[in-house]
Amino acid sequence: IREITDAEEKALLTALDPARRRGGTDLRPMVGLLLETGLRREEACAMRWADVDWAGGFLTLPETKAGEKQHVPLNAKALAILRALGPGDGYVFAWPDGRPWAPDYLTHAFGKAVKEAGITNLHVHDTRHTFACRKLRAGVDLYTVSKLLRHASIAMTERYTHLSRGDLKAAVNRKPSSE
Repeated sequence: IREITDAEEKALLTALDPARRRGGTDLRPMVGLLLETGLRREEACAMRWADVDWAGGFLTLPETKAGEKQHVPLNAKALAILRALGPGDGYVFAWPDGRPWAPDYLTHAFGKAVKEAGITNLHVHDTRHTFACRKLRAGVDLYTVSKLLRHASIAMTERYTHLSRGDLKAAVNRKPSSE
């Protein structure tokens, strides 16, 4: 279980700046979207513009790990990331010839940026863990976080989330709403 700290996120996004990377592909929007939505890398790579419901604020995933169509709510920051990229035709994250970025490309580029940023033991999937932990810390209940991650059970979500000593200390010091 690994959560990306705010300092690591800043260092990672700096390392992902296309001006610093050979090839110039800007991965910052995808990483930002992963952190804001809890999407899996395969889901983000397969995203199509036609699946973004701008008015309703949802992304439709036609086929997921669960083998079914699912809907992902998009917060204001996720919508802003997408608006800055498009809208367009075809895949959201694609090469100039229209082919989508492959999940392995994302993993490789992310790993290189992590190394360049001086971060240890961090993987693309940790963006999903980070999303879950940040939602819990913001006061979202575990059941809702489970639904946001589209897990089949809360038991799976519990594997994704963890509380730090600081989180536990803040919880014990929280006053009941009647005081």
